[in-house]
Amino acid sequence: MTNLDFVKQTKMKLFGYAIGDIIRATRGGSLMGAFVQSFCFVGYLAEIANLVKADKKSKDNVIYENFIEKYLPKYDAKKIYAIRCALVHTYGYSNSMNGSKLEGYSFTHKNPERHGLCVDNIYHLNLSNFIFDIIKSSYCFFNELEQKSEDELFDYIQRIKAMLTVNNGPNVIIPENYGLIDTVLSPMDSIDIDWRLLENNIYQLCLNS
Repeated sequence: MTNLDFVKQTKMKLFGYAIGDIIRATRGGSLMGAFVQSFCFVGYLAEIANLVKADKKSKDNVIYENFIEKYLPKYDAKKIYAIRCALVHTYGYSNSMNGSKLEGYSFTHKNPERHGLCVDNIYHLNLSNFIFDIIKSSYCFFNELEQKSEDELFDYIQRIKAMLTVNNGPNVIIPENYGLIDTVLSPMDSIDIDWRLLENNIYQLCLNS
């Protein structure tokens, strides 16, 4: 298997399991679960990307924030990392929130007009917007990887192997297309992806949850 083949398998496996679980959690009404999974998935991609310069120590917060800055530039990287720490470690508050001047955060799933606002040091996130942005940024990240040479992919492959094993065993199912993961993702199977349609699909999913 070439490095490129491995990357493509990894992409579809991650979409099938991670993104698929986020959508399944949303569809089942586990909205907080979908938020937590989304923050964790960003961290996973950040570790694969590892945009920290080789001559600097790779701290988790820097790796996470660098990924946000490059692939999710609409978001405040330090605040997103602080919220991630709060959810993953205490399910409430984290010391990182002090450094990012956050007193709290507000999650919604039917209020896209509030998404990304920071009012009175409270950061607002709307689930459908957050999921859509993560899906699109994930697709763009892997699309960039797929343009790299076999030699350039080597370091990425080593990081993936350290965190995830992709194999063809009988218990591992790698979807052949996005629509098989969930019909919500069907627009991604088009050569020219209709991102607005995908965004609306996710919005409608959240409205019905």
